[in-house]
Amino acid sequence: MLHIFARRSDDVRYFTSDPAYELAGLRDGPAGWWIRGGGDLSDPERVGTVFGGSSRSRTIGYDLIFSAPRALSVLLAIDEMAGIEVIRSHRLAVSAGVAYLEAHALGVRRRITGESELIPARWREIASFTHGVNRSGEPHLHDHVLVGATPERGNRAFDSRGLFAHLEAADALYRSELRYRVGVGTTYMPVRTFSGNELVVGVDDGYRALWSGRESGNLPKRIWTREEIRGRWAQDLSRFRPFAESAPLVQNKEEFDEHAFAAQLSSETSIFRRNVVSAWANATSFGSLANVSALSIDRLLNQSEREVGVRESEIIRSRVLQLDRVRAYGPRPLEVNGLADWLAREVEPRVFEPRRELNPLRSFRCVEPNGKSLSAIRYVSD
Repeated sequence: MLHIFARRSDDVRYFTSDPAYELAGLRDGPAGWWIRGGGDLSDPERVGTVFGGSSRSRTIGYDLIFSAPRALSVLLAIDEMAGIEVIRSHRLAVSAGVAYLEAHALGVRRRITGESELIPARWREIASFTHGVNRSGEPHLHDHVLVGATPERGNRAFDSRGLFAHLEAADALYRSELRYRVGVGTTYMPVRTFSGNELVVGVDDGYRALWSGRESGNLPKRIWTREEIRGRWAQDLSRFRPFAESAPLVQNKEEFDEHAFAAQLSSETSIFRRNVVSAWANATSFGSLANVSALSIDRLLNQSEREVGVRESEIIRSRVLQLDRVRAYGPRPLEVNGLADWLAREVEPRVFEPRRELNPLRSFRCVEPNGKSLSAIRYVSD
């Protein structure tokens, strides 16, 4: 899950002092990398300038933590060659999640002639740090994305309600793109099940049990070398016990899970675009690129105007679910061109036959073997 923490201090030594050597040789370059900006990311003073606050708020920025599903993190420990692609895919997916937040969650409130208006905005700089372990030394691929609380122009703080409102959608897009990229770039096939479990086809679920992450809460932070973490993971693997594989059999990688899509939206009292984004990304069982999903959702909703923040327009449920069309033509395609053709097909209106009334024709009596007699009425339809 994507987590967000408000920053009230520009002391970033927690990030700059950890070189994340556990990923040395797997990660391209050092732990720190710029999504937007430039400079020495090992310099705390330089990284601290990413933040920027308003005199009206103590919050000067945010720490967005994107964490890979545990089933993908364990690939770092059991397959180093695949780990290289997993980290590369993870960083690209992080960039996609950040881009979604910037496009749909960030806004600065401005009052004109007594009315409040939310103006779209963007971050001035975005710095990120890639780590590969939790405090227990277990494989745990995640990024700390550092951003400011004010836009690139002006000193008014962002309306943070929009940021928190779109968090679930950004996380779903991140995970969907990560599943897709790892599936294309490696021999492994990540999948999201109907119940929401993120698994990898062919990888025993015992690895997730081995590195559950449950004991990392209050442990002190430790900096591991690559050799140390290899030794730690080898020691852990000596305790590995195989489980039954819980990843489903692969049928169609391009198939959209209509049941998961409808199930997630059915729990929403009101539906907004961010809810559709989250449900759509989670329904792409084997993943999809975030920009492809965005285009498909815009085509589904027939939306061209960009809305930002927490106050999105409410969407009619039937317009999203398209249940009659699903019954007629099956699951909707993931690609926008295929979805456009799917939406253009005519759906014959369902014809409901009038209810037939049953009228009594005559009564009769019957005798059971025990001698009891029963009255009965024979019915015929009109």
